[in-house]
Amino acid sequence: MTPYEVARENFSFPFELYPFQIKELNEWAIYDRAGYFIQAGGGKTAIATHHALYWCMQHGTAQWLVVMPPILIPQWHRWLRKVINLQTGQPLTAVMYDLPLKKRRELKLEEDFILISYGIFKNDFEHLYDKFRNTDVGVIADEATAIKNTESQNHKAVRLFSEGRPLLPLTGTPVNKPIDAYAYIHLITPGIYRNK
Repeated sequence: MTPYEVARENFSFPFELYPFQIKELNEWAIYDRAGYFIQAGGGKTAIATHHALYWCMQHGTAQWLVVMPPILIPQWHRWLRKVINLQTGQPLTAVMYDLPLKKRRELKLEEDFILISYGIFKNDFEHLYDKFRNTDVGVIADEATAIKNTESQNHKAVRLFSEGRPLLPLTGTPVNKPIDAYAYIHLITPGIYRNK
């Protein structure tokens, strides 16, 4: 079965993917690290969700941490709640990890998806790293332009947290300089180049 078929056999989605989206998914979902660099409005969220759920079903990835600009958190939450697990009949579970610090610390973080901003991800890095130390968790980095600078704290946090874990950077913003491409290559295929 293709990754698309595996996801669709186990989950109900609000709409079908277009043929070009299915092609992208089936080509890249077999890898634990894959970037989806599709223009704005091209369905990166839907493709990445299929990819993530394929990894849940085929490789046992228990949860996904989705790092993004804060404005996108409610959109991701609404989308994920529309996807139904066909075994349980329940929607995917997702927590918006954008609460004040004390309330964030009270969260058990047992949901399928943890939705978090880049800023809070950096601030809570040690807490999250310890919390998920022994959990098979994947990382989706939406609006991956936020991690294109290898010297930035965003890039370093995503790189460290995703070591040995599935990683999906998503962006529709074209690369302006070759060094930007290096940042994505460094995350997706870290062994290709030893250094800049």
